[in-house]
Formats: sequence, C-alpha cells, structure tokens
Amino acid sequence: MNRDSFIFYRSFYEAIRDLPRDIQGEVYTAILEYGLNGITTENLKPVARSIFTLIRPIIDTNNKKYSGGCEGAEYGKLGGRPTKPLQNPKKTPAKPLRNPKKTPTIIDVDDDVDDDVDVDVDVDDKKKKREKKIFSPPALIDVENYFTENGYTTQAAKKFFDFYQAGNWKDSNGKQVQNWKQKSISVWFKPENQQQTPQYKPPKAGA
Repeated sequence: MNRDSFIFYRSFYEAIRDLPRDIQGEVYTAILEYGLNGITTENLKPVARSIFTLIRPIIDTNNKKYSGGCEGAEYGKLGGRPTKPLQNPKKTPAKPLRNPKKTPTIIDVDDDVDDDVDVDVDVDDKKKKREKKIFSPPALIDVENYFTENGYTTQAAKKFFDFYQAGNWKDSNGKQVQNWKQKSISVWFKPENQQQTPQYKPPKAGA
C-alpha cells in the first residue's frame, strides 16, 4: 500500500547517525521503501539488517493505525460504521415460553383470623403503664420512718410532708411528684436535717 508520508522517529535517527555512511544509506533507503511503498529491501548488510529489523515493527504499528483511520473516515462519509447483522429472529429460544393459559396457583388465606387479640394486649399494657404512673401520697408515719432510718430528724420529715401535702404533692415547678423518696433524698437530705449524735463528756474530777 503506497503512502505519501509516514512517521520517522528521532530514535531512528539516533540509532543510525553513528553508523558508517554506506550503512546509513542502506538503512535510510530500507526505511523509506518500507514506510512509503511497503517494499522490503533485500540483501542488506548484517548491521543494516539488524537496525531495520528493530525499526520495522514500529512502522507496521503506525501503518495499522493509519489504515484504521482511513477506514473510519470512509465509514463517516457513509453515515457511520455498518451495524452487525441481527440474530436469526426465527431461532427457537433456549427456554420455552411460559404457558399464558396455565391456571395460576391460588393460596387460600383465611380472612377470619381474629385481629383483636394483639390490640387488646396493647390496650391492657397501656392501662398497666398508666396505673404505674399514678402517684399515691405517703402517710406522715411512713415519711418519718424513712427519714429516721436514713439518719435524719422527724422534724425535717414533718416539714417535708407538710410542704408537699399543702401543694397537692407537686414540686416548686408545678410538676406532680412521682417518687417521694427520691425527692426527699435530692432536696431534703441535707446536713442541717441530720440527727445530732450526743457527744460523750467525761465526768469531772471529784464529782
């Protein structure tokens, strides 16, 4: 295939420039004949043949790229590359088609299942939770016993009871007391409300 041009790389020149003039001429001629006309020069001297053998695959690669570009340009003029032929539409598919007349399998589901069971359980649970949240005020004796058991005075217990009893067992923020024991620990169990342990005084001499 004759061409008007081809790529001559600098690496070609560097491989040839240090050769004797006569060998250079053989290599240049062989490259030009092959690159432009596709003709392989015969009877090259051993050194020239070695250099050309190394360069020839590079020229072949460029020629293939050139041919592919020309082919693509021709396809472009015709509207694009031709499409591949369609597969045989009459070819029997690998798997048989499903029979549309086949009676579908129907699973009978009992619609009479009692759905109220879980609902009743949920309602009962909610009622129980509400019952747990209902606060039952303590008696004064219960408060006094709790205070004294923890080392605090009955006077402090009385103040605690009277304070919350007067406020319908709501705290200073107006919120209902849920656990009076917890409230007494966090607010009323203070050092000044602790029971005072009598200090032992030794008897005086001569008494």
